[in-house]
Amino acid sequence: MRATIFTKLLAILLLTISIMVSMFLFVAHSLNDDFIDRVYNEVEFVLNENATDFLLTHADKNMDYLQGEIVNSMYFSNADEILSSINKFTNDSSTDAIYVFDKNQQLLAKMSKYEVKNNTQLFEEAEYLLGIHDEAYIQIDQKLAIARSFYIYDEPVGYVLIVSNKDFYSNEIDVSLDVIQSLSLIQRDKHLYQYTIVVTLSTLMFLILAGTLLTRLLKPVRRLKQDINNFGERSITSKPFEDYPNDEFGELARSFKMMRDKVTKREQEIVRLAQFDPLTNLYNRNYLINRFETIITDQNTQVICLYMDLDNFKEINDTFGHDEGDLLIQEVAGHLAMLRTKEHEDPFLQKCFQECMTLSRLGGDEFVLLFQIQDISISVYSLGYQIANEVKALFRNRLVSYHVSSSMGLSLYPLDGATVDELMKKADIAMYSAKSKGKGRFEFFNEEMSTALARDRMIEQNLIRALEEEGTPQFHMVYQPQYYLRSDKLVGVESLVRWLHPEQGFISPAEFIPIAERKGMIEKLGKVTVQLILEDMKQWRNYGWDIPVSWNLSTVELLKTDIVDYLISELKRANIDRDLLNIEITETALVTDLNRAKKQINDLRQHGFRVWLDDFGTGYSSLSILGEVEIDGLKIDRSFVSAIGNGETSKTLVVDALVQLTNTFDIYIVAEGIETKEQLEYLKATRCHYGQGYFYSKPICADQMLDYFKQSAELKSAVNAC
Repeated sequence: MRATIFTKLLAILLLTISIMVSMFLFVAHSLNDDFIDRVYNEVEFVLNENATDFLLTHADKNMDYLQGEIVNSMYFSNADEILSSINKFTNDSSTDAIYVFDKNQQLLAKMSKYEVKNNTQLFEEAEYLLGIHDEAYIQIDQKLAIARSFYIYDEPVGYVLIVSNKDFYSNEIDVSLDVIQSLSLIQRDKHLYQYTIVVTLSTLMFLILAGTLLTRLLKPVRRLKQDINNFGERSITSKPFEDYPNDEFGELARSFKMMRDKVTKREQEIVRLAQFDPLTNLYNRNYLINRFETIITDQNTQVICLYMDLDNFKEINDTFGHDEGDLLIQEVAGHLAMLRTKEHEDPFLQKCFQECMTLSRLGGDEFVLLFQIQDISISVYSLGYQIANEVKALFRNRLVSYHVSSSMGLSLYPLDGATVDELMKKADIAMYSAKSKGKGRFEFFNEEMSTALARDRMIEQNLIRALEEEGTPQFHMVYQPQYYLRSDKLVGVESLVRWLHPEQGFISPAEFIPIAERKGMIEKLGKVTVQLILEDMKQWRNYGWDIPVSWNLSTVELLKTDIVDYLISELKRANIDRDLLNIEITETALVTDLNRAKKQINDLRQHGFRVWLDDFGTGYSSLSILGEVEIDGLKIDRSFVSAIGNGETSKTLVVDALVQLTNTFDIYIVAEGIETKEQLEYLKATRCHYGQGYFYSKPICADQMLDYFKQSAELKSAVNAC
């Protein structure tokens, strides 16, 4: 009986234990599922809550960077430079596309990772919102975009639209949540197995152990949630995502830590780019403007704003490539920075460079030096003169490669204006004034410069249109006869371009040629003049006259490797002999790159062209250069010829020396600007070979040259005298 009761009791006990174990396991299983769902939902909520803020913050920083990088390029509609800047974001995973529009809402450049057929809704929304505000945020489906208008001196230059990929951040969230869910399922199975063993031994112990384990599991999850919140809100904690146990949650925390470090590093780099120029590590435009605005809030201070631009930098970029141009920019930046450590004779000037200077690069070859003078009794004009001379000395002493010079403009606060835009604009105007007066110099701003700059811009715009016209009817050539002085026989003509604008009338070459050089139009202008010269030479040939014509070749054209092939092709097409086209080059080409210039000159001479060195004695070259470059002759600048008979003995002696020197090197010499009989007789006495000037004839058009030829006796035999 006892056995039966014991058996029943045992059976009941076993049944009860089995039911309790089953119920407990069921309850435990449910609790684990609920726990996993709760963790999953909490993490998903936190990540999704921070997704939009993260993408907007990141896009906003990218926008700040672009505003400092491409605003000048947008002003000049330079799509190539804009495209180069925005393509840097190709590897930015959270950025889908960048669109840059000009002020007329025309697309200048874009960077898009995917081919999007229709973005009309996004563009219309951006244009509508920017009409109300300067900055707008737009969300269409999974696309999150930020648009901002860009200005230069309160003048709108266009706007930029950055499209972020919300799917990118959502995918990252999904991956993290999948990891959490997988790890939680593994933990659940592990713990349920432990619970089964414990419950088998003791229901009470099972409950205690289950509670302990749940507490242990929730602690790292709660902490992980808090760290994620802190990271999203940019809160400062002692050790976020650190000191986690070496388990699955520890691995997850370390993954978040790696993501945090990468994002933080990227943000620091964006902040750095927002203040510093990446090429030179000098301050950029954004920092300069902010610094300038801070300085002028102090009414008891004076400011010197020195705006500097390298002369002929575009020629160096076009000739040697942008990499070489970047190296030159870095070199100039280094020498400017060394002004802080250089020993200056004036102690106050030394203090200005060391303590008062803010050095920045605006972009391209433009630098700005800002000096804050807190002593209002100091003459900032006098101090600015000293500062500009110190900067100019860097280039005068040949410390910089390629022997480049710089043009500088200075504006003074409060004398020239009360706002940053006004002072920067006036310094820029003064710089362009210095450049137009011969480069390698500096100018202080005055109100007359604004009128001169407006005319330069008018000439530039009209020159672009004139060069684009079919047949370029606004340009024509004039020719100045050249004579063999010993016999007064006509031996050739020098070609000179003239521009007759339909509204502005005659525009002097002294005005438009420097603008063409600065703005990169000189090569196209050179090709126009070649076409016009060849047409005139064919016309003369129809009347039986073949006479050499001298053509001025710019530095940019000479250093380009295809100029020889171009000239050969054009002369062949016109059926003109090569020995009838003389090439005149300037000393600037030899100084810029002597080796390449020598090669090009040799190629020209080997293909039958004569090469003359124009305006000798006015540039940087020395007499020793004649021993390095094989040329057919040189031309004495008119400034030396005009000194004959005017009592300027030193310049007259230079003429004597140059004539004797050319005889030594067995090359010909041409004197320019002969205007008096006395000058002619003196040049004949020195045995100068050729000459030209108003004494013989002013420059005349091609039709008038036909009459002039008829008046020149024995022309055809004189041609061979060259």
